[in-house]
This record gives sequence, C-alpha cells and structure tokens, in this order.
Amino acid sequence: MLNIKDHCFIENVKYSTKKLKVNLGVNIFKAGLCEEINQVVIFRFVGFYISDNNEFIVVFPKGYKIPDSEVQLSEDIANLINTLSRYQKESNFDPENTQIFGDAGNYTSLSAANWLIKDFITNGIFINNKISYVRNQNNNIDWPKTIKYMNPVISNKQVAYLEFVSRKKRTDESNLLTRVHGYIVYQSFKILGPFIGLKMPPELIEYNNELLQEYDINQIIHFVEQERNNLFSDREVHLCNKLIEFLKGNSSAEADSNIMCLAVRHFHVVWEKICSFLFANMSANNIMPNPFWQVNDKSIKTSQIPDVMLRNKNQLYIIDAKYYTLYKNLKGLPGWGDLVKQFFYLYTLKDRVDNIREMFNIFVFPGTSNEIIKYYGKAAVEGVESLGHIYGFTLDVSKALKMYAHYNSNQMKKNLVEVVQRSI
Repeated sequence: MLNIKDHCFIENVKYSTKKLKVNLGVNIFKAGLCEEINQVVIFRFVGFYISDNNEFIVVFPKGYKIPDSEVQLSEDIANLINTLSRYQKESNFDPENTQIFGDAGNYTSLSAANWLIKDFITNGIFINNKISYVRNQNNNIDWPKTIKYMNPVISNKQVAYLEFVSRKKRTDESNLLTRVHGYIVYQSFKILGPFIGLKMPPELIEYNNELLQEYDINQIIHFVEQERNNLFSDREVHLCNKLIEFLKGNSSAEADSNIMCLAVRHFHVVWEKICSFLFANMSANNIMPNPFWQVNDKSIKTSQIPDVMLRNKNQLYIIDAKYYTLYKNLKGLPGWGDLVKQFFYLYTLKDRVDNIREMFNIFVFPGTSNEIIKYYGKAAVEGVESLGHIYGFTLDVSKALKMYAHYNSNQMKKNLVEVVQRSI
C-alpha cells in the first residue's frame, strides 16, 4: 500500500540514503535538483518530480513540517501544485529558476495534469456533439435549409411549408478527441490522484486503453491542434491547449528526458509572491529613491524596493519575505547585508509617505505553527539604538500555500497588524 509520506521531503533538509524508501534514480542528480554527499541527500528545489524509476517525489518549502495526518498531507500536496501552477500562470519563468516547461517537448507538465483533473471534476469528459438534419420535426427548424430544399405550398397568395428541415444534435462518443481526453485524464488521475486524495473515477476506466499503441503521439498532437481550430468555446480551446501540453511532454524520444517535473529551483521568488499577495496594499514604486553610479558623464541608477509594503491608517509596515531555514541553534539568520538594507528602507521612507506616525520593519520567515503568524524575535545594531528594530515573524507554510493557491488573503493584513502590535 502506498505511503505518501515516504515520497515527501523538505528543501535543504538532510536525508540519509540508508533511510530513503524511494528510488531517486540518476536524472534528478544530473538535473542538479538533488545532491548526495557522504550518504546524505539534499533536495535543491521545491515541487514535484517523477524519477526515471517512476517514483513520485514531493519536495515542500523550507519551514514546512510533514504532518502526521495523511489527509492533511494530501491537501498540502494539492495546495503546493496549485501554488506553483498559479505562479507559473502569473509570472514569466526564468529557465534557470524553474523546470516548468509546458511546451518544451521533454517534460510532461504536471501543471497540465492538475488542470485537467480539476476541469474533469467540473465538466466531465469532452463530448463532441455533431449536428445532423432531419425532415418534419418541428423542433429547431432550420429555415434557410427549409426554404432552400423544401417546396412550399401557396394558398391565398401566402407561402406555407408543410415539410421542414430541422437541426438535431447527436453525441459522437467514438470521437477521437473524446478518447484522447479520457485517456489523458485517466493518466493524470493515475499519476496525481493517490497524492492529492482523489480516487480514480469509475467512468474513466473505459479509457484505460493504450491509445499510443494505435496512434503515433505526434499524430495525436496534430489531430488535437486541428480539432482546436474547429472549436469556439473558450473552455474547449483551453482544454485542447492543456491536452497538447501534456502530450508534448510525453513526445520525447529519449528515455532520459522523458520525465515529469513541476519544480522551482529558487523558491524565494514564490515566497515573495505569497507574502505580497497576503500582506501588500501599497506599492513602493515612485516612492523609494534610487541609488546611482556616476561614471564620467554617465549616470546609472539601480533599484531598491521592499518586497511588501502595508499601510494601516497612520502606520507603515515595511516587510521583507525571507526564505530562510530557522535552526534551533540560531545558525544562518539574516546577516549584516540584509539588516542594513532593511534599516535603510525605513530611513529613506520616513519623509516620503504622508501622514505616517509609526513605521515597522518586518521579516517574514516560512515556518510551521498552530498560529498562522507567530512572533520569532528581533534584530538590532548594537550601540545604534536610533535605527530601531527589525521584527521577525514566521508564517505557517501550509496555511500560506492554501490561501495563495485559492486566491484568498483571509484578512491576513489585519492579522499581521494585530500580531505585530501584540508582540512588540
């Protein structure tokens, strides 16, 4: 029986190779997503990976704690998929940062599989309704064809039709597009279902035929592209795009590159997006002064912009999303550079935002706690009390992923203000 906990890990945590219950294969190391030193492996990405040994691997962000409840773990896996899918949709990916390539040709997109599952739950299998024409049915009369093909009866100088041409919809259940959709949704449930708490729907069992034994995958891709041109509904066109995305990921002729991956190498950019979504209500653009270099007759500006700014009446919160692992021995906390930058943000904003009486410097770290936001500690510069403090808080990773994935900020701005005021 599948134990999904055996497949779940946390970025930057050390795991003994002797205790691993999954076979990582070799490609994950070749891709630089994992490294092994002295019989210890460390994952260097956040997301999902299916190894060359068909092992499904889930890597959660720093600060996350794998729960005892498998139901909660399945929910967190689903939220992580939706978080990365949302980030994929809203951001321009840097190839160095991510392996999310929906149309790269050698990666099957788990993002597409996830979308197809959700679409199926809402809309079911695609059914191609064909229009046929029949005589003498009073419903859905096609008047142009009736006038063209039927002979009228003229009585008292009036034209009357005793026979009609009517439109009739019929379902083409043998349509290849229906079969392609069913087959791919079946494969999507087979891959993701056990990890996100979804059982295989009985109506998909009939699509468990090896479609690729009948057709070359490139022929299927070409067919779906042609069918897409004949569809008009936005949902059906988008459905075809996702089917193509999934199929292209399986079209690689090289076994070594035929892998599934939805993985971000540098999750700090996603953490910044999450914190901005939850807490930001104003922009620092056109407020922060720009540092510049003056070289000969040329002036080159650089930017300095806080990750997140939150205004609450006459208070200003300057927030930096810190994607750090917080160790019990306090090792690896933000150092001089991070602290000075944050102090400088407050210093330069003092007289640039109207009607502000109080300003607070905040670091937000990923963590796990019953409280969604929890006070961690504060930083200062010894002997320079005038700089004030930078207050650190942890944001529960599980709850943050859920809110970001479901586009629900859930009064987090108010919550942060209350926790800050209660803690300092």
